[in-house]
Amino acid sequence: NASSHYEILNILDEEDIVIEGNGARLIGERDTHRGAEGEWGFGLSVRGARNVLVENLIAEDCWGDGFYIGSGRRKYSQDILFRNTKAIRARRNGLSLISVRGFLSEDHESAHTFGSAPQWGVDIEPNDPREYLEDVTFNRTRTRNSDGIGFGIYLAALTSSPNPVSISLVDCSDAKSVAGFSVTSARDIGGRIDLIRARSDKAGEAGISIRRKAVSGPFVRVVEPVITDWNRNSVTPAAAASAISIFAPGGDDGSEALGAVDIIAPDIRLTNKNADASAAIFVKD
Repeated sequence: NASSHYEILNILDEEDIVIEGNGARLIGERDTHRGAEGEWGFGLSVRGARNVLVENLIAEDCWGDGFYIGSGRRKYSQDILFRNTKAIRARRNGLSLISVRGFLSEDHESAHTFGSAPQWGVDIEPNDPREYLEDVTFNRTRTRNSDGIGFGIYLAALTSSPNPVSISLVDCSDAKSVAGFSVTSARDIGGRIDLIRARSDKAGEAGISIRRKAVSGPFVRVVEPVITDWNRNSVTPAAAASAISIFAPGGDDGSEALGAVDIIAPDIRLTNKNADASAAIFVKD
């Protein structure tokens, strides 16, 4: 098809839905797509839905995202469980989480995400300040070979939102993406973000990037991260060339000081003697 938008499987404003994939594949057509416009061809879309279980389902070769969870008539989906899902060769994102109240993902994998920005394995990114990222947990998510970030959280649209965020990443890992993990925050957002035992191996640039972390944004805690052999692309800016970076480049929104970040017991390992690493931890406000 030539459509800029499609959804192979769509759960819109429904509730009490169970999808037992049993290894079923939702196969898009990114290589034979007849048009060049848009980036919104999805494998599975869950919008405005409540009480949904999706397990053992694979989405591959989609023009946009493998999986998309966000708003319908309501500004959020609620009580969504993903188990053993996989997104392969998505053109935009493997999995996009836009607005949800109660989301648990166990053993998701996103691999080989490339083609249209942002090209992230997992992208947590609301569209406007009325949306929610409440009670969100990813357990044992694996991302690899993304042309963007493996696992990214981008909260710019929530600036001054009344809805606090609560996001936990537990035992998640990335290998060989341009960057392993990224948190881009914003001003005047309550809540917290926990990265527990995140592992980044052979990132093209930084292993963990924390950008524009305004002190009035959600508290960010990075506990026992393991960063191995970062900056495979030999970039020179220290913010992109360091294992862990906390920074605010010129042009980013706001002038508030950075803060409310804990980095606890990092394990940073450079085993490739030819790597061009700027620093283990880089901080620039």
